[in-house]
Amino acid sequence: MALTRIPGFIVDSTSTFTFAEATVTGNVIANNISSNGNVNFSNSGNVSLGSVANLKITGGTANYVLSTDGTGNLSWVNATQSQATLDGVVDEFTGTGEQSAFTLSVTPTSKNVTFAVVQGLMQPKSVYSVSGNVLTFSSPPPANAVVEITTMRII
Repeated sequence: MALTRIPGFIVDSTSTFTFAEATVTGNVIANNISSNGNVNFSNSGNVSLGSVANLKITGGTANYVLSTDGTGNLSWVNATQSQATLDGVVDEFTGTGEQSAFTLSVTPTSKNVTFAVVQGLMQPKSVYSVSGNVLTFSSPPPANAVVEITTMRII
């Protein structure tokens, strides 16, 4: 391979591209970057890391984790504060054959966080509604049927 001279850059016979400082407009694609020091990216451009085997991010504090706000902005947060616990609250009832409305001990955020089981059979969400902390079946569960309503919540 012939040596190429570009002002401010050195490309040697091993295809090593060395520079002290550069400004690039457009995209830079590098298939293999290795460094004995730091590789820093700055300014407002995006950096896509693809498949990375080892990435060291400095900053943060012990027991902190890197968190995203969902739009790509990252920040350090306390790991114990960022970990939510999923909890299931189970209310058990016995069907009367006439009662279709059941008052739950907690108020679900929506019907989608509830699971209704009648006599061991999971009920489709289309056969009941939820308003506040009351779950109402379109038809009452049979007499003496075990009715179990589980409400999932994050605590």
